[in-house]
Amino acid sequence: MGKISDDVTRALQDLRPFQATPSFYAIRGQLNIPKGESIGMLPDEWADVYRALGSNPTVTILYTVMSYDTPIAWVVERDQAKVVVIPDVKYSATTSGKQATCRHQLPYPNSRVEKIELAGDFG
Repeated sequence: MGKISDDVTRALQDLRPFQATPSFYAIRGQLNIPKGESIGMLPDEWADVYRALGSNPTVTILYTVMSYDTPIAWVVERDQAKVVVIPDVKYSATTSGKQATCRHQLPYPNSRVEKIELAGDFG
């Protein structure tokens, strides 16, 4: 994927929107994708978790990092606790590099819990 710019690194650390390339960008909040529609290459079980978190009134998805049309990382807040969720999904080498960047630059602990536990904890 190449070196991530300092601007992107700072944007990730500050949870600011950015567009490094047409295929690597971040938004505040979450995508609003109706149930039954795919979310890029995100597997259905992870798409269900993403939707469930977003529809839970006690949880807020603060920030979503995208690779092409797929959320590859997001920051969730509940009761003022924040956690970075990076689905344990293998993509291309380029997207895996973007996931690694998120893992190292997003400012909250990374969640490596299974999707079922995550849905139970936050959904």
